[in-house]
Amino acid sequence: MNDEELGFQWEREGQQVRCLIQEIAEIDDTIAENIQTFLSYNSGHNPMDLEEDPWGSDVCYAEKNPDASHYMESWDYFCKEISERARFFNQNSERILDSIFNGIHSLETDDHKSVIREAGPSTEIAQIFRARVSQSREVFEGILKNPIIELSAPPPKKAKAGRMNAYGISVFYGAADIGTCVSEVRPPVGSDVIVGKFQLLRRLQLLDLGMLSKVYAQGSYFDRDFVKRKSHAAFLKHLVAELTKPVMPEEELLDYLPTQIIAEYLSNKSNPELDGIIFNSTQSSGGRENIVLFQKSSGVEPYSLPSDWEINIHYGWPTEDGVADDSVFICEKKTDNRIKEDPQLIQTTQDSLQHSLRLNVYDDITVVRVKGVEYKSSERSVSRYRPEQSLFEQSPENRRTNDTHF
Repeated sequence: MNDEELGFQWEREGQQVRCLIQEIAEIDDTIAENIQTFLSYNSGHNPMDLEEDPWGSDVCYAEKNPDASHYMESWDYFCKEISERARFFNQNSERILDSIFNGIHSLETDDHKSVIREAGPSTEIAQIFRARVSQSREVFEGILKNPIIELSAPPPKKAKAGRMNAYGISVFYGAADIGTCVSEVRPPVGSDVIVGKFQLLRRLQLLDLGMLSKVYAQGSYFDRDFVKRKSHAAFLKHLVAELTKPVMPEEELLDYLPTQIIAEYLSNKSNPELDGIIFNSTQSSGGRENIVLFQKSSGVEPYSLPSDWEINIHYGWPTEDGVADDSVFICEKKTDNRIKEDPQLIQTTQDSLQHSLRLNVYDDITVVRVKGVEYKSSERSVSRYRPEQSLFEQSPENRRTNDTHF
């Protein structure tokens, strides 16, 4: 008796041969059935064998996961190469990145969305928020008096290493909303975060890592490169997870190397050119987005006062009961004295950059006072024990003593 006669229900995984032939070849069901019958008849299968006919009508096949091992090995080699062997003038690393990112502009998701997102006027990303933390009155007023300089990308000599830039390489780190922007600078409780809303002045091309993780390989199994494209798409999902994973502060020096080199590669080698990268924030939940603009696309339209004007900052409106609110008022007024120009305020680093951003210093600056911090967390149980001899390895005396434990 077979399983069905005994009452067992067994559901096969995958699709029947006829359905697969119809789907892969994109043909009529009747033609697919004829092909399946022909293959079964000519398979050389003996009905007396215990094994099933590989082309039988009841046989099901499930698609295997794409084999991305080649790309994984290349990625591991790349990380080890730049961390331990050669960081600069590394042709092996460049070849690996070429194999990963060549043709990136043609990649799409399963709903035909490009991995390249356009930002700028009349797009979903028409503005970018950028923040600075202040823990003192001096720093606070310094940022508010010179917001174009203090909230822009830092000059090369002050550019610290980050996820998408090496030390001394200036890039513009921002976010799509104020909340994400504040989370990314990790302000301590009691500090003030000054946030600028920068308007984009021109169209920019940004690589969206969120979309890159959803790349779908389209094509036919009769195309010999189709399996390779599927493997590439599977690897890209792994790559995005590697590029956006949280990194502990003490591990940033080496763990940021791959992302730094990839950002520099995309900034200089991508064809057509890219202006920056979009990736999900690790500091805030809900798929909120960080936006990094490469140095060539991070120029901010200048703003300056005449030399005989000065800036004064006032905090709230004074009343009989003290200060009425936490508002900050910045007053620009003409003076009788000519103010000596501060050489540190000259934006020499942006002279050669095309202006991509504008900060309206009158309307687009917000101060966020940090009164508390919340963490999204999960608990993990901790068990502590000391391995002992098994009961059967103990002496009869100890075994009798330990009987009380059972």
